[in-house]
Amino acid sequence: MDGLYKDIVAIRLGKAREKLGFSIEDVENETGITVKNLLLYESGKREPSLNELGALIVFYGISADWLFGINPKAEIQANVNVMNT
Repeated sequence: MDGLYKDIVAIRLGKAREKLGFSIEDVENETGITVKNLLLYESGKREPSLNELGALIVFYGISADWLFGINPKAEIQANVNVMNT
């Protein structure tokens, strides 16, 4: 990721987590991505791998279009199965 996408992804990863009410530890427990890395991703200091992006998209119930700012009108919808387990 470069420039614009990197910044948008960082901002939206944090926005999705906060809007859905997950703590950083909740995300770590469900995705296996460490708190340290999650904080680096949300601050834009490090880029997640493709596999990590996929795990976060599924966990948060978001679209890649929304995450990359391609479709800013898309809604964040929590993955009900993840939230109820």
